[in-house]
Amino acid sequence: MLGNMDHNALDISGLAEQLGQDGVAFGTDNPLNDILRRDLKAALIDVASSPAGRSGVVVLEQTGQPAGQLRDLATDVKGLTDLDTVIVRTPASTAAVSDNLSRAQVEKAQYALISEPDYAVGLRAFGEEAGGFAVPWTLVAIAALLICLVTAVVTVASYRRA
Repeated sequence: MLGNMDHNALDISGLAEQLGQDGVAFGTDNPLNDILRRDLKAALIDVASSPAGRSGVVVLEQTGQPAGQLRDLATDVKGLTDLDTVIVRTPASTAAVSDNLSRAQVEKAQYALISEPDYAVGLRAFGEEAGGFAVPWTLVAIAALLICLVTAVVTVASYRRA
């Protein structure tokens, strides 16, 4: 159940069709959609240059949807498109699925997105965070060296006791 709306009651193919037209889809008709669509289309141009690649955003007006259900919706809609990344945004939650981004990149980018009340600004933040994620190899290497050092010290100490 998506808030007051059942996931199956959403027109998944209609949302995918809207995404195919210009990368933006709305779950309901609203007089403000045209203004928001213009802003989101401009933001998607910026996101396309990030590792997220060709992206689309679905805007739902319902609040209270668990992230897992939003992720399922994003997966279902993405399966009907040729987009690299699909983002679902509601007033209180967001979810994204991507062929290009790791789960860690998606999670970090989603946090940036939901932190912005302006949907277009949040979409740009999503792209920036997705592009800014990098595995901290220096920290990984230091941790591996410390583990090896501790193992060596413990091994030498137990050998001396024996």
